[in-house]
Formats: sequence, structure tokens, C-alpha cells
Amino acid sequence: PTPTAQRSFPLLIPLLPSLSYDIMRSSPTYIILLLFIVLRWDTGYKPITYPRKSEGLVETYPIATNDNDNSARTMYQEFPLQIDTGSSTSWVVSSQCNRDICTAVKRLDTSSLPTAEVGKSASIEFGRGLTVSGRVVRDVFSAGFLAVKNQTFIAADDVTAPFPGSGILGLGFGAKSPVPDKPNTIFENMVEQNLIAEPVFGVRLVSHGGGEIMFGGIDLSIIKGAIQYLPVTSLLEWEIPVKGIKFANKIITPPTRFIVDTGTTVNIIPEKYAEILFAEIPGSGIDNETGLRTVPCDIDETFTTSFIIGNEEYIMPAKDLAFQRINNTNNCITGTQGGELDDQWLLGDTFIKNFYVAFRLKPERSVGIARRVDV
Repeated sequence: PTPTAQRSFPLLIPLLPSLSYDIMRSSPTYIILLLFIVLRWDTGYKPITYPRKSEGLVETYPIATNDNDNSARTMYQEFPLQIDTGSSTSWVVSSQCNRDICTAVKRLDTSSLPTAEVGKSASIEFGRGLTVSGRVVRDVFSAGFLAVKNQTFIAADDVTAPFPGSGILGLGFGAKSPVPDKPNTIFENMVEQNLIAEPVFGVRLVSHGGGEIMFGGIDLSIIKGAIQYLPVTSLLEWEIPVKGIKFANKIITPPTRFIVDTGTTVNIIPEKYAEILFAEIPGSGIDNETGLRTVPCDIDETFTTSFIIGNEEYIMPAKDLAFQRINNTNNCITGTQGGELDDQWLLGDTFIKNFYVAFRLKPERSVGIARRVDV
């Protein structure tokens, strides 16, 4: 397939729900199914299909594979990866990781990648006990019909804590990558290789897991009103300015920036501000086992959280504060947590799932936020 043919329309891929592991570290609730295409580009291809749900109809997109159906089964490997706009490097657990947490998921067999370039080692620290280390690999890396050539990722030979799916699809900026030559992310390469019509991807997350990601455009069918784009204020993160937060009777207007991070389940704010906010909620506290903040699961619906961003006020409903029930109690882990942060806060999935969020590289790096018809 040629790049010009692939640019004719955007790629919409459904997101698949998965079990949660550590809500303060990552959000395995939202993962995306990707393919590794390991054939050389001078091999004959024929299309197979990838389903898309659009306006109640099922459409199909082609995936490049070999003419020989029998051999095609051995020529690519397929993995579920968590989409993570807070990570700059993609990684997939490899068959050389023999920990129980690795053998429980599908692992990458690098010995069966005939076109891959395997380089030096690299490691990533995610915090809260998760460190990923392994070999730097470059190969064809495909999502749906988009086959991205020369994509760098890490074959994780050691992973120190539970992780989502088979790894992470890094959708941040390659400039932050721990890999020495700072390789592009898969999205940056899609744009550079002219594989997508527009230099943007859009995300729709839904409650209880799932949703969709669109590369090369935004899904206008689910947007209500206009989408507001905010300029990104960092070369390393999808970071936008936030004017303030309204909560109960409090208005907090710190000079702050928010990283929009699909890889973090909850919103994370500096602990000193968390103390101010949760002092307003009767029955709020801290769970002895996890150390995480809690609120009553039957929290009053008036406890909404409003984020003043640009010229708009985006409201997160009270039910998203009561994020996850603790056993059979009336205490719920809250969807906004305090953390060891300064003036850089995290907008995680408890915020994102209430809106449609777009991440755009050109004409300037920006994050778009829109209300949705299905929320």
C-alpha cells in the first residue's frame, strides 16, 4: 500500500476494556488492539478486514498481510496495548520476561521478527514500583490499515509490577523518550510518513471501559458544539494551561498547567490542594490499606468539579469522584487524588471520559476538548 492511498480517510479503532491494576500509576481500563506487521515491503500484499462501528453500521478497513493465508498467520503478532498520551515510548512485554505477571499475558517473540532491527537496552520508570527494561527494537508497527515503518519500541525483557494488556502505546512526544536518539512516537511517525489525512488523533473514553481512538481526524458525529483547542505549553508533554477549579464552595486559581494523560486513571493534583477540596466533603478520608483518598459512594450529586480551561468551564459530575468501591463498604476510592506534584497537574481518564479530546501536532501543538452527545 502507498502512503497516499492510506491518507484518504481517518482510521477509527475501538478500545477494549480490561481489568484495573494500580489506579495511581496507569489506566488499563482503556487499551487498544494493535498489530505488528513484520513482512518486508517488497512482499505481495492483499487486504483483510478490521471492523469499524460507525452510525450503527459495520464498515471495514484493510490490513496488509501476505497472499498466502497459511503463512500469514506466522508473519505478524497481535497485542493489546494501553493508549498513553503521557508516555513517549511504546513497549511490549517480550518472551524473555519470565515473571508470572509476564507469562500471564501475550508476549512478543522477537526471534520471529525477520525484518526487525534489535539494538541497545533501555529502561523506563513509571513510579509506584513499575520499571520496564529491555531491548530497543525497530520494525513495522501497525494499527488497523496504517503500517508505520521504522517504528522504535522496547521489547520489555523485565517488568517489575503488574501492567495493562501486553504493554503501552506511547502517544506523547518522542523528545521525552529514554531511548538515546529520541525516536518519534507512532503518531509522530504517522504524520511524518504522510499516513494520515490530518495531524491529529481523537479519543472517546466511556464509563466502565472501552471507547474509540481515531487517527487522522476527529469523530464529528459524537461532538456537541465546537471543539476548543488549547496551545500546548511544553515541548515534552500534552500540557495545557488551566485557569482554575471550582469545587463545592471553593475556587482554586493557582498558576498551573495540566497534562492531559490517557494513561492515568484519576486526576492527580498537589496534595495541599487535595486537602482543601476534600475538606468540603462530609465523610471523606484516606484508605488505610492503599493510602488513597476516599469519599462516600453515595456522595451528593452537588459535589461537581469544574475545570476552567480557556473560555470554557468543563464539569466533571460527582459520581466520578466515587470512582471505585472498597469491598462491601460505602467508601469509594475517589477519582481525584493528591500527589507529590508542584504546579503540573494530571487530567486523567475520570475527566477525559466526560468529553471528546483531540491531540493535534499542526499547525501548532494543541489539545482540543469538546462536549459529547453521548454524555
